[in-house]
Amino acid sequence: MLLTPTKKYIFEYSAACHYYDLLKNFHEYFIDDLLMSGVGICGESMSDIFFDENDKYDSIFHNIIKKGVDYGYPSAKSQLWKENILESECVFYDFGRGDGVKYIYMLQNTMNWTHSFDFNCSVFSLIEPDIDIIDNYWRS
Repeated sequence: MLLTPTKKYIFEYSAACHYYDLLKNFHEYFIDDLLMSGVGICGESMSDIFFDENDKYDSIFHNIIKKGVDYGYPSAKSQLWKENILESECVFYDFGRGDGVKYIYMLQNTMNWTHSFDFNCSVFSLIEPDIDIIDNYWRS
């Protein structure tokens, strides 16, 4: 299987306002539901982070997402950097499609959440996900 390289959209801190405007609007137009959220140590795998999980979905669903992220490869990521330190990122995973449904999820990571060594990770389902639309959006 040939992997497509991850599309990356890098924002320097001088463009932070633009990045956060894009992020706010992305949430408004593309986010369907918060699936889980937790705080982890930088470099920790998804499976090792304690998440508060949305009760609408069972634990098997959440575990599949965690394993998919741990062993998968992101399709796209948008990142905000401040002085060579990652401040925020949105990472998009495309887990394919089934029964006419596309399974693309967004991880939003906010670095230095409570300390310089941790981050907040929130996982969202998307409304009508399409990686090309996501690509065009972050390229704007």
